Amino acid sequence: MNTVWRKLTLFLSVLLLVMVGATLFQPTVSAQFSRPIRESALTATVMIYTLDNDFNVIASGSGSIVAETGQVLSNYHVIGENETEEFYNDDGIVVIAITTNPRQPANPQFFGQVVRADAALDLSLITIVSDIDGNDLTGCLSLPTYTLGDSEALFPGDDVAVIGFPGIGGQTVTFTTGKISGFEEDPQAGGPWLKTDAEINPGNSGGSAIDIDGNLIGVPTAGIIDPDSAGKIGLLRPINAAGEILNDISGLGVPGCNGGSANTPTGPVVPIGGENGQIILNFQGFTLTSEDEDFVTSAESGVEEIYANFEYIGVSADTPFVSQWFVNGEPMEDSFLEFDEWPLDPGDGYFWINTANPDGLEDGIYTIELTAGDKTVASEQFAVGGGGGEVADEVTITGRVLSADTGRAVRDALFVVLAPGITWDSLDSNDPKHILDIAFTDSKGNFQSNIAFPLNEIYSVGVLSDGFEPLLADEVDLNEFEPAGGFVDFGDLGIKAE
Repeated sequence: MNTVWRKLTLFLSVLLLVMVGATLFQPTVSAQFSRPIRESALTATVMIYTLDNDFNVIASGSGSIVAETGQVLSNYHVIGENETEEFYNDDGIVVIAITTNPRQPANPQFFGQVVRADAALDLSLITIVSDIDGNDLTGCLSLPTYTLGDSEALFPGDDVAVIGFPGIGGQTVTFTTGKISGFEEDPQAGGPWLKTDAEINPGNSGGSAIDIDGNLIGVPTAGIIDPDSAGKIGLLRPINAAGEILNDISGLGVPGCNGGSANTPTGPVVPIGGENGQIILNFQGFTLTSEDEDFVTSAESGVEEIYANFEYIGVSADTPFVSQWFVNGEPMEDSFLEFDEWPLDPGDGYFWINTANPDGLEDGIYTIELTAGDKTVASEQFAVGGGGGEVADEVTITGRVLSADTGRAVRDALFVVLAPGITWDSLDSNDPKHILDIAFTDSKGNFQSNIAFPLNEIYSVGVLSDGFEPLLADEVDLNEFEPAGGFVDFGDLGIKAE
């Protein structure tokens, strides 16, 4: 069993955790950062919404304001794919959200565009190019900013704080503390790195790491888990490694402001537009009640209602609104809604739309389509019961991980699927093609694969979690789990404590 863990350690640390930011890291001793330093750091760290080419929000990360004219340092993997060196949005456009009150969610105020990027170092530089409505900035920005520190002057045991927007922390900024644990210069390990025990979570990627004086000394980027020793360590890209990407950024400001515009990006900033302005809509997921926090992808026959949850950004009060539910591709009767104006608070927010039947919703595949002004989004599929009886060519895997000893849900366990033909004994951690997918469990132990798997292949699958024995299986035929509606449910998977 330990051999399997060792094989996965390198893959998790170099591939998975670099791309999502990191898992949980527990601090040892909290540093005493003064309130003025904390206030300055919280407002100089921004939330970055990652966009696709249709300007849907597909992820979020963090960034540090390094110049008051609107330059933001972040990770490359927040804005693009490191291996292919391609941006998630072809023009490198993102949304920048600013914190004015740390008790409140960050406020999306600007569109930014990538102007410099280094995939090898996993760093990017973004400059603000318009307000959230797509209007050009005509005046000088005066944003809170970081003073750059000297990462070469750090020593093991020095205090460090990590600031950012982890997904588990909602939309508000998060501040954690710890120590500089050491250094790693080996390029084979992705160096240079600053090692830390400060807590880092997915979404912190690209954010801020500061010294006791509030100087920016690193970018939270990756993490390593050693299952054999239960050790966890966070990795920060040292600020000195960003010297080239931060060189001479004075010309990247707002046109006409302090010499800016020489390198200001040109071209389309927001190709959505229309008479209702620049609108961002994002489908969040399905829940079975309006109060649920965890999203699900299916429900048993007889469920009486389901809720589709959405996020919206930059919606004006005069924006028309239309929604329509579908079951098995056909419009549902009495599910069409239409308003001449936005029926919610304008600006930014969240809402849900439900469909219900007190006698139980019919079995089938449910989706909802929503239009705000000129922007339309469709939900993912939701299966009720047998999903209409159709068997898909590809399926998404769902399930739940529980402790076999206590019956309690296991959070942050990994559900791993290997490539066809790869068994657990033949797994090569140096070959990322050996692993097709890794999904995390939520607070209730539920997981859903990130991709769909062809039913005509045989797979090796496993559940792994720190402190538990791995649960591994080879030659798994997904057809044996009675696929329905594009899903396969593995049910409850029990893992034993070590």
